[in-house]
Amino acid sequence: MKVSTYAGTITWDGDTDGNWNTSANWVGDPTVPTDADDLIFTGTIQTTTNNDIAANTDFAGIQFTNTTAGQSFTLGGNIIDLTGNITSSAAGGTIDDTISANV
Repeated sequence: MKVSTYAGTITWDGDTDGNWNTSANWVGDPTVPTDADDLIFTGTIQTTTNNDIAANTDFAGIQFTNTTAGQSFTLGGNIIDLTGNITSSAAGGTIDDTISANV
């Protein structure tokens, strides 16, 4: 049985490395993704990321908010379980975001 946890919205800033389980890479509460969180990927640092969060973690949604034309995110690593949507908004130009993990 899964235990319910606080659901939050956290934003990737990629300050340290490409790993999702590094708290310095995220802004918000909680400091690393947990069940039912909405994830926002924005910025230009560490745009190739590795989901090293425990398998079977359910995320509410993923939003790509690209800030630079031509800048794109690549999400890889463990299975990404979604209960919501994947959305994207760009500052202009062509953006190609990629999810190479199983969803």
